[in-house]
Amino acid sequence: MPGHWEGDLFCGSGNSLIATLVERHSRYVMLVTVARNHSEVVVDALIKNARQLRKNSTNR
Repeated sequence: MPGHWEGDLFCGSGNSLIATLVERHSRYVMLVTVARNHSEVVVDALIKNARQLRKNSTNR
């Protein structure tokens, strides 16, 4: 997915974690809950979610 993407990891109460990706030009936001704040876990969750996005965009 081309674009200028910016990511963050938000830590909430009760050890809840949400990874965010924002495409700066379109302002599209992707939110993904993650189980742990380890790099591999966050990256894997974002990749899995991005693949679903790609599948959904080709079905239109």
